[in-house]
Amino acid sequence: MRLDFDGILKQMCEVIQMYLIVEDNAIINIIVADEAFAASIGAKPYYAGATIGAAYDPPTLDKLQAQLDKANNSNADLAEMTCNLLYEIDKLKLGGSKA
Repeated sequence: MRLDFDGILKQMCEVIQMYLIVEDNAIINIIVADEAFAASIGAKPYYAGATIGAAYDPPTLDKLQAQLDKANNSNADLAEMTCNLLYEIDKLKLGGSKA
């Protein structure tokens, strides 16, 4: 009989996840557990960027929207700067202003 390690691993990954142990709004530990055990000890779901010793600050829709808006604004600024630089390069190539 051949063991299906991929199937076993998939089942384990579906059940076991990372959780945060939080005290006084600070992350004091990160654990790997199943949902039932995590709930029984009051663990909170892990989120990207969570580290031991940091404040517990899970993402919210408002925070994610603000990050998206900032990225979009940065991209718009970058696009405008790129267009301006290309315009200046074209002017120099055409023998225009040599400032």
